[in-house]
Amino acid sequence: MTRQSSRRQLIRQGFLSALAVIACLVVLWIDLRTGLWSEVVVLSGIVGGLITFLLTAFVLRSTLARANARRWAPVNRLALTEFLHAIADEQRSELSRGIVVARSLELPTNGGADHASHAELEALRDQALRDRQDLSRALSSWAEFLATNSDDDPVLLHVAQIAIQLDLVRDCAIALETSPTAVNTAQLEAAIAESNGRFAALVDELQRQIKVHDEDSAAGR
Repeated sequence: MTRQSSRRQLIRQGFLSALAVIACLVVLWIDLRTGLWSEVVVLSGIVGGLITFLLTAFVLRSTLARANARRWAPVNRLALTEFLHAIADEQRSELSRGIVVARSLELPTNGGADHASHAELEALRDQALRDRQDLSRALSSWAEFLATNSDDDPVLLHVAQIAIQLDLVRDCAIALETSPTAVNTAQLEAAIAESNGRFAALVDELQRQIKVHDEDSAAGR
């Protein structure tokens, strides 16, 4: 979520909270000026329940959610950074300086995928498996915590999609090794390209989320 979309969400929440407060004031004004609710008992009960729901949903819940988000902001940032470590190329990245290069799967270099040897395809499968295990460990550690914050939903979805894509790369590599056809070659190349694209997209998403957290912390939100 970008800074702009975060502001739009805050404006929307503020607008709904204001409407809930106005509705409460209108109900109180009607009660004080006319005594209507004492005459229509069933309707007054329904209105009372509606007011309670509005106050809980749009005022109390949003206030508690913002307070909880501020309280756990350092932990949330740590979780996002952990994912960033899991998908960063360790040889080319310097996370402390904000330089993050996403991991990528490489096509066999000996003439391309259609001329890949058994050893090259095996190395590709092993790399895909290691990358998937790294993501799975990070996901198992932080998924429950991040799921409590809807802002982090895109991160969790991207991680799950990459894990599925890495399985597909592994399956395509096995298929090409078993049956070296043009179709299997094309499928492996497409799977690798898709996997690398998803890695890059997740890096961008994580960096955006971390930037939003840092800006909100600096603003004292």
